[in-house]
Amino acid sequence: MSTPFDRVPPQNLEAEQSVLGSMLLAKEAIDEVTDILTAKDFYRDSHGWIFDAMLSLYAKQEPIDLITLAEELERQKLLEKVGGASYLALLASTVPTAANARYYAEIVAEKSLLRSLILACTSVIQQCYEAGEEVAALLDEAEKSILQVAQQRRNEGFSHVKPLILEVIDQLDMLA
Repeated sequence: MSTPFDRVPPQNLEAEQSVLGSMLLAKEAIDEVTDILTAKDFYRDSHGWIFDAMLSLYAKQEPIDLITLAEELERQKLLEKVGGASYLALLASTVPTAANARYYAEIVAEKSLLRSLILACTSVIQQCYEAGEEVAALLDEAEKSILQVAQQRRNEGFSHVKPLILEVIDQLDMLA
């Protein structure tokens, strides 16, 4: 039987690939996803590096395509680490349309939020076992940790995560 601590964290690599592929296909997709995501939201580090490289090109008002992106990643000494030019081509070819970029980005952001919540709750669990603090102080610290995760939300589209956060807070209140 698996415990919550030996499971793969929430992630959706296909959504991550689709975000990046959409950004390669349409400049408009970049505007749609940058208000939702940062490089840290990607589960796979290489996807975050690709995202940052595209944003770097975008900030310099350079075209973003397979050639310029590969060159930017090579300049940063990251091209081989992300899977090479062939992986970039795969990203561009696997996304059917850039029209859904925002939806893909919301999936990636939601998974990132869940990973952050897991980290916060894991820290709370460790503190509960150590019980070096008074229970009231521990409860305050737990509430702060979870509220910090809730404040990471950059989009009201995540309102469906709110019940999960409130449920965790209620469970922590019962521990007090």
